[in-house]
Amino acid sequence: MPTGYQLVYHERFRGQLRECTKVLLRAGWEMNRITEVLTTMETHLRQEPLEYGEAKFQLRPQALIITIVCVRPFAVHVGVSEATRTIFIRDVTLMTSEKT
Repeated sequence: MPTGYQLVYHERFRGQLRECTKVLLRAGWEMNRITEVLTTMETHLRQEPLEYGEAKFQLRPQALIITIVCVRPFAVHVGVSEATRTIFIRDVTLMTSEKT
């Protein structure tokens, strides 16, 4: 599969990420560690979106494959369009708020 998918972040994701980051900082995570996890996830999504997450279902009218990507401490819901080589990043939750 060719590389170079475009990432599109939903505004809801941005707000959720801010809240998750606050929880992690209160739990003792350092910002550089959080950034490293997010950068790793983003890199993998750009290169191999369907191999990196777990495909859950397909939205046929939009030709989107919905996947869940888990990179501790985050679980991220994304839609992958192979036709337009676009990844829509919609939701993020914490798998844990514990210090790991």
